[in-house]
Amino acid sequence: MKFANQNEMIGARVCDSRQLCKIKRVENADTAERFALLRVADPRSGFKAIVAVMLTVFFLTPIHAAETVEQWGVYEIALPGPTNGNPFMDVHFAARFSQDYDSIEVPGFYDGDGVYRVRFMPEKQGAWKYVTESDANQLDGKTGEFVVAKPSAQNHGPV
Repeated sequence: MKFANQNEMIGARVCDSRQLCKIKRVENADTAERFALLRVADPRSGFKAIVAVMLTVFFLTPIHAAETVEQWGVYEIALPGPTNGNPFMDVHFAARFSQDYDSIEVPGFYDGDGVYRVRFMPEKQGAWKYVTESDANQLDGKTGEFVVAKPSAQNHGPV
């Protein structure tokens, strides 16, 4: 099938036995070999493509993107974790927050409904990183970064 698009380019659509189609774009028939093939999935496989993109985004996205919290504000990490046994007592969970050469370990807690939390009040401005530590694989080794900004006028620090 031949068609013309909005840019006056000509293309040819060719599908294989799996209904995977390729569109070859050309300026004219004589320069067909100058342009790369573009892969276009058959419309019936659109659902699979959407699911594949969603899973890729989910697994490659960090738990927290570089967020901002004000100095002496509360930065919270919330993660899903194990619910079997007694999660209040059976699971060790903490996070190590670091900035330059400073490091502090903050204990976490089970908040119910399969959610574990760590709350941290940063005392210094700038970029911070964290890594979680736990004896439960679901909670161990999670990393992230955030930025601590200047405190607001109403925030006078811990009292």
